[in-house]
Amino acid sequence: NVNLNIPATLNLYSVTGTVSHNGTPLDGVAVNGGALGNTTTNTSGQFTFANVPHLTAYSLSFSKLGYQINGVSSQVNGADSVHAVPAILILYKIRGTVTNSDSGQPVSGVSINAAALGSATTNGVGQYEIQNVLGNTAYRLTFSKQNYKFTPAVIEGTMSYSDATVNTS
Repeated sequence: NVNLNIPATLNLYSVTGTVSHNGTPLDGVAVNGGALGNTTTNTSGQFTFANVPHLTAYSLSFSKLGYQINGVSSQVNGADSVHAVPAILILYKIRGTVTNSDSGQPVSGVSINAAALGSATTNGVGQYEIQNVLGNTAYRLTFSKQNYKFTPAVIEGTMSYSDATVNTS
């Protein structure tokens, strides 16, 4: 009778990927791999979880301010796992209502100039909207209509990472 002691090791693999927006890599994306750990994408948009055992199931979630990034779920199955992860840039709106400071009634036909962000005109209930504004973007809104004075006539601010409401009269 021969008793042999033969060591065996479990093969280990990596879970890697690249996060990008329209083909441009995104650095600084937080990647939560659950039991795999947490990491952040590098300047090439790449992330890596090393030493992952065969048949390990995982779910990855991603977060970066100003982007929508869908998660990935899979299982390591005898090979390295590689993921291409698309990110969608979130665009915001500046909207508001212009009212008459004396009567409180809405004012239609007011021109709102937002320079490079575009322009808008108030509708019949005094509302306007400027779309497709990036988060963390500075804005300067100038309000004008013949025979009206606006206080203030110019409103400046910086977009947060949500829609902004800017009213004047």
